[in-house]
Amino acid sequence: MIRITHSLNQRVQMAMARCVRIMSEGMVFYQGQETLDGVEDQGAMDRYCYYVAGVVGEMLTTLFCDHCPELAARESEMMHLAVSFGEGLQMTNILKDIWDDRARGACWLPRDLFAAKGVLLSDVVLGS
Repeated sequence: MIRITHSLNQRVQMAMARCVRIMSEGMVFYQGQETLDGVEDQGAMDRYCYYVAGVVGEMLTTLFCDHCPELAARESEMMHLAVSFGEGLQMTNILKDIWDDRARGACWLPRDLFAAKGVLLSDVVLGS
């Protein structure tokens, strides 16, 4: 893996290293913070989604633009959408995996939004 990575051009290597660094920082931050109570608010959910997927959207945009000259001409425009793309995919995963996550003691939904409707995320059970 390291040999292959070192065979790539500098721009691609930097994009990959940046992604791994930011994801690792997020892993350290979120390690042990899993709870059935959800995350504090939408901002906290957005930060979580950025660490696990938004940064991947940025990296992939760089890789795609490096590979395809037609895309490179629109890289700046695409970068404005890259984080939202990755975060949207992660939000889909949060919904898709909600019951599997709950089984291992985690919920990544924004607690305040549900509490405003009288729902305690820690009380939600399958089929309710």
